[in-house]
Amino acid sequence: MKGLVFTWLLTAMGVSSSLFSPFYGFLAYVALALLRPDFMWAHSISGGRFSLIVAGAMLLSWACRGFGNWKLGKARLVLFLFVGFWMWSVLLAFGADSPPHAWYFVEQIGKILLPFLVGITTCRDIKDLKSLAWVIVLCQGYVCFDLNIRYFQGYNFLYFNGFGGVDNNSAAIGFVTSLGVAFFLFLNTDSIPQKGVIGLCMALILHAILFSFSRGGDAGDRHRRDDFLLSD
Repeated sequence: MKGLVFTWLLTAMGVSSSLFSPFYGFLAYVALALLRPDFMWAHSISGGRFSLIVAGAMLLSWACRGFGNWKLGKARLVLFLFVGFWMWSVLLAFGADSPPHAWYFVEQIGKILLPFLVGITTCRDIKDLKSLAWVIVLCQGYVCFDLNIRYFQGYNFLYFNGFGGVDNNSAAIGFVTSLGVAFFLFLNTDSIPQKGVIGLCMALILHAILFSFSRGGDAGDRHRRDDFLLSD
C-alpha cells in the first residue's frame, strides 16, 4: 500500500511540476523508470501506466515551451547519431521478417529517445545536472537496498529473477552505470551528511553488483563461481 501511495504521489508531482518546467517532469519520469513500481511493489500495483501519464505531461510542457534549448554544442553529434539510429530502425521495420518484434523495438527505443531529448534540451546548468544525478543515485540506492534485504533474508532475488523485467546481467550493468554517477556526485558534494547518503547508496549498489554474479557487472561471474564450486 505504501508503494502505491508513493507512486501516485510521484506521478502527481511529475504532472504538476511539468507545468513549471518539463525538466521536473523528466526527473519524475526517470525516477519511475528506475524504481519500476510495477515490479518493486507488484503486490499492490497492477498496471496504472504511471510513466505514460508523466511522459504525456512532460512532452506537452516541452512542446508548449518551444521544445527546449537546442544549442547543444559538442553534444549535437551524439544526439544526431541517436536520432539517426532510431530513424534507421523505423525504416528497417517496414521490411522486417517479423513486424511485431521490429515495431516493438522501435517503440522501446522511442521511449528512451523522447525523454533523452527533453532532458538534454531543458537541463540548464550544473544545478539541474546534479538534480538528475541525485534522482539516479537515490532511486538506484533504494532498489539495491530492497535487493540487499532479500539477499540477507536468504534468497538472491536479483540473481534468479533479475529486476524490472530484465535479467541479472542487464540489471547489474545499470547499477554499474549509476555507481559512476554516484562517484561523480560524491566528489562534487561538500555537505558531509549528503556525502554520507551518497556513500551508503554506493555501498548498497556495489554489493548488489557483487551478488548479481553478472558477467557484465563484475569479475565474479557465474562461470567462475561454478568453477570454484567444482574445484572445492
